[in-house]
Amino acid sequence: HHRKGGNPPQVHPPPPPGREDARPLPGESPHRARAMALRVGSKSFKKGDHKAVLMELIKLPENGLCADCKSKGPRWASSSIGIFVCIKCSGIHRNLGTHLSFVRSVNLDEWKPEQVQRMVTWGNKHAAAFFEADVPPGYPIPDENSSVQHLTKWIRDKYEYCKFVPRGTDSSRDPRRGGTPAAIGAAPAETTNGAK
Repeated sequence: HHRKGGNPPQVHPPPPPGREDARPLPGESPHRARAMALRVGSKSFKKGDHKAVLMELIKLPENGLCADCKSKGPRWASSSIGIFVCIKCSGIHRNLGTHLSFVRSVNLDEWKPEQVQRMVTWGNKHAAAFFEADVPPGYPIPDENSSVQHLTKWIRDKYEYCKFVPRGTDSSRDPRRGGTPAAIGAAPAETTNGAK
């Protein structure tokens, strides 16, 4: 039956697997919910979708500041670490080498689904919880007005030397090795190699 003078009912596409809709879960940001609803990593993830996901992620309060100097509005990212950074810090990350930090423009570069997924999984908040867990009291943390030399020392100490990752932390928890934030602080998994 068609209603007179009314609009036809809207038909919505099926929800992504694992998510009924883009409504946030309790305690979840609406921006993260929308980013997750774009089905990163699924076969339906298209080339241009990365921009929509990244733009939702950058709206999160914890991603609205550079992960390293806290300047506003970062538009660059380390897709290997899962952080958003400003242009100044992105240059320092580039100098670390791609084996430590693979720098991408949030809106100019092409992204692979697995790189976007790392950004969704980590982000600045979770990366700081891992890479800055044991910053000693009195360590001179730089800000947006700091010199390139000061920022370089901070960034190298964090991501190259992993100076602030707690001693004894399993290196497989590092985002560059496929680690996830859920693994941070968890007890090491038992290995079953046949030995007793």
